[in-house]
Amino acid sequence: MIIFVDESGVKSSCNCVSLGAVAFLERRGASYMELGRHLVEGIKKMLRVGGELKWRDVARRGDPTAVMELIRAVAEVRYTAFHYMGEGDLAARIRGLVEGASLVVLDNQLLPRGCP
Repeated sequence: MIIFVDESGVKSSCNCVSLGAVAFLERRGASYMELGRHLVEGIKKMLRVGGELKWRDVARRGDPTAVMELIRAVAEVRYTAFHYMGEGDLAARIRGLVEGASLVVLDNQLLPRGCP
């Protein structure tokens, strides 16, 4: 399983952070970057969005329930929200989301400070 994880929120003490993950079953002959590409491109086209796809685009331009149904049709959706108290909290929540993964793709904002 290949899991992509992204965050929303401010990672400083006493703030709420949400993590979302999309888990795809590995497909023979498909690179990890290909797994969700068609899904994301289809959603962007449906919403008439260029560049990076943001949830606010889904909320403003489309039907969030319909978009989630499209995602759930091809992948497992995992998520959590928590009160950020430090990098240990973040690491623990990420570990919980990526259980069973053979590859994890993280947004660079999720990496600990000082990590290249």
